[in-house]
Amino acid sequence: MIWRGAATTQDRIFAALTYLIPILEILPFGFFLFLLLPPLGILFTPIFWLARIYYFPIGQWALIPMVVFFALYLGVINNHKLRYFLRLHAMQALLLAVFGWLLNAFIRLIGLSSALVPNFFSNQTGIGAVLLDVWGKGFLTLGVGIIFSLIFIAIAGASIYAIVLSLQGKQAEVPLISEAAKAQVH
Repeated sequence: MIWRGAATTQDRIFAALTYLIPILEILPFGFFLFLLLPPLGILFTPIFWLARIYYFPIGQWALIPMVVFFALYLGVINNHKLRYFLRLHAMQALLLAVFGWLLNAFIRLIGLSSALVPNFFSNQTGIGAVLLDVWGKGFLTLGVGIIFSLIFIAIAGASIYAIVLSLQGKQAEVPLISEAAKAQVH
């Protein structure tokens, strides 16, 4: 068992790539921000392309997220031959992804996503058109937009922070997530 030690370049890159999963999971929460800040959408263009592959339906199901989850959990996190650094980052990424998935499931359960989001977009663009549309549709849409944006910023920010630190060969300390990941990986 390889426990501790310096992370190799390969470990650093693979650890950073695992954090794409939570970003892919919370990508739908960012559409309000992508509408208000078009340059942000340009920055996330490669993620949009990756999301088409990640969520590609096989039959009626998007099986790739489930396969990736189990491959990481069984093949990386529970593989004690791999370095602790890689296993810890993979577990943190999966915990962030599960958190995003649970938030998405909860919002779908209470019916906030599909009921309000399509009505939010109009043929006009720009922040003035968005604010006029929100004023006309009600403040519930604005509240949903703020909640979605906060979820996106929190999880994407934590993922980007962890990507940077993993590429530097350091362990990312994400509140609550790191403690749970360390407890699971030990």
